[in-house]
Amino acid sequence: MIDENLTDDQQAELIKSWWRENGLFLVGGLVLGVGGLFGWQAWQSNSTQKSQEASNAFQELLEASAQQRYNKADELYELITADYAGTPYADSAELEQAASLIKRNDEEQAASVLRRLVSNTGDTSIRNIAKLRLGRVLLQLEDYSAAAKIAAYAKNDAFTAEFADLRGDIAYAQGNIAAARTAYEQALAAGGEAFPQAGYVRVKLNDLGAPAPVATE
Repeated sequence: MIDENLTDDQQAELIKSWWRENGLFLVGGLVLGVGGLFGWQAWQSNSTQKSQEASNAFQELLEASAQQRYNKADELYELITADYAGTPYADSAELEQAASLIKRNDEEQAASVLRRLVSNTGDTSIRNIAKLRLGRVLLQLEDYSAAAKIAAYAKNDAFTAEFADLRGDIAYAQGNIAAARTAYEQALAAGGEAFPQAGYVRVKLNDLGAPAPVATE
């Protein structure tokens, strides 16, 4: 507070002195504040633009894959995973690329893509989807041991039934009918009526026939 007993000239000189000492910090703070505001707005704008670019590129990837323009699809896949790494579009591009490679009968490369996605994604749901698809690719490649490791899912959540179904398919492929039956039953129990594959699993379970009678002494 300025002393009211000071003359006008003395008050003016006091204000000038305070401004000389503190004005630079006030201006600096103002510049930083305004700069921070514009920096945040610029970052938001850039983020929105990149997200739109990634979305457009991913849509083009889907169209190229559907039209079997695989060279173009490969280019877009490389673009998305390089320029938009860490985004949901990059993860989705990995899944689409793996599906595209399977259509091209390149299961080995599809497995490589899915393994990379399982290792790198930070999204638990995407990781589980990639694991399921990897397990089925390994089943196609008759790598039953690796597929079984993927299918050994102990959690009780939305993916439990899917992994149990996969275990059943692996066991069936190995000729282990009892294990296949158990796994299919687990899939139905875990999935309930909400399990999209329930009807198909019941068909597979019925195809196994009635369980062998328990031996009695």
